[in-house]
Amino acid sequence: SGLKAAFNKELVKTGKINKEEGKLFNKLFGMRQEADYEDFFAIEEEDVAPLLPKIKNLIAEIEALMTKEQ
Repeated sequence: SGLKAAFNKELVKTGKINKEEGKLFNKLFGMRQEADYEDFFAIEEEDVAPLLPKIKNLIAEIEALMTKEQ
């Protein structure tokens, strides 16, 4: 998708977002795509719960970049 490509090109490859957070974004993006387009896709709490601290950190990083760029 264009969003995923732009995120990686503009944020990960430039070092504004680190590679681990880029991998997390790609994983979450893939999960969202599957949930949207697969007939029977379920995300279990035990699969997502360990990711929550990392997700919160990624959101904070993106918010900081948005504030900085304004």
